[in-house]
Amino acid sequence: MSKPSQRFINTLIVMMVITGSCNTLLLKHQLDCTAVGIDGTKHKFSHPWIQTMNMFLGEVLCLAFYYIGVYLEKKGAEKLVETTSGYGRQAATTRYTKISENEPVKPVKQPPNPHPFNQYVMLVPAMCDLTGTTLSGIGLLYIPASIWQMMRGSIIIFTGLLSRFVLKRELQYYNYFGMVVVVAGLTLVGVASMVQSSGGGEGAFQTILGIACVLLGMFVNAVQFVFEETLLQNKNWNQLQVVGWEGIWGFTMCVFVALPITYFIRVDPGPPGSGIGVDGRYENSLDAFVMMWNNKIILLLGILALFSIASYNYFGLSISKYVSSLTRAVLDSLRTILIWAFEVAFYYLTDQQRKPVDDRSGEAWTVYSWVEVGGFIMLLLGTNIYSGNIRLPCFYYPDTTKPTALVKPDSDNNVQQSP
Repeated sequence: MSKPSQRFINTLIVMMVITGSCNTLLLKHQLDCTAVGIDGTKHKFSHPWIQTMNMFLGEVLCLAFYYIGVYLEKKGAEKLVETTSGYGRQAATTRYTKISENEPVKPVKQPPNPHPFNQYVMLVPAMCDLTGTTLSGIGLLYIPASIWQMMRGSIIIFTGLLSRFVLKRELQYYNYFGMVVVVAGLTLVGVASMVQSSGGGEGAFQTILGIACVLLGMFVNAVQFVFEETLLQNKNWNQLQVVGWEGIWGFTMCVFVALPITYFIRVDPGPPGSGIGVDGRYENSLDAFVMMWNNKIILLLGILALFSIASYNYFGLSISKYVSSLTRAVLDSLRTILIWAFEVAFYYLTDQQRKPVDDRSGEAWTVYSWVEVGGFIMLLLGTNIYSGNIRLPCFYYPDTTKPTALVKPDSDNNVQQSP
């Protein structure tokens, strides 16, 4: 597997952060939308399991793009053969080169992939994705959203430990320090959000249970990250194909397992207008589709989220393939900055302060926002320290630009290595 250029890597990083931020914002504002549901009342779109199903459906789109690319490559190869002489129609998997205008196209057979794609292997990361998402969603039921977001930063630590002890990747001390700074920044943001929020815990046991569920969910997602990196780097599988089959397995498990189970789980309805426990069901899927029909904004946000999650997963897996899963986890934390900045801008540009408190979206600027700014600065510093863009004098940095050995010819025209 050839190493791509740094410009290409930087493009992947920017696109992953942007599309990931867009996906989070689209899903959040979809949850804030209201419409008349199956029970005839107007309430919020509280359907996280439908959003999870939509996430996997977006990943299936990547498989469609993969086969479109294969088809276009095949048609292009066949057209090239048809317009040249000396060779008949060749297989679509043959690559062609042309020496000059007078020479026919010469087929160059590609070596077979020593690790052919196995779609059944993708069941493992799909189960990890679904399990991690489920555990995180359960944790959100028992702790405030600010603490929930703060706990999600633990995926960096879990991914780092798995990379070190499972993938046997050597990490320098500056990598560890950068990870610590990133987690500290996430913690500062979470504490600031927690202090200024009006919500609170629901008892010591429920708080501990919620935190434990989120931490366990992040560990499972870290396992998913490392497993995907192993497949992409060692087997050199195509990212679109990996994301697509992961989406197929996840969508299948959602539709035939998760959604039926959550539909028949009976719960007490939440406060009026909250959309929680419609018709006394934990996840009333029929209510979600009725609300989409009654409010096309909810449907539009779902469609946009479908494409954003497909793009985000492709760019994220590309970073795992060409760099590492730990770098993917560290960079993913930068989404917090864009999401917070958008929420503050949205609050004031759409004049949310004039609306009732329960109907407001976005985030107001308070004295604690300065603490969040400090946390975001720590996020940026930690990310740059981890990547080596910011070098601290107290750490050792291997010189990757210097060759390990200089090669020069000796007097006998032999090649020898200088020390």
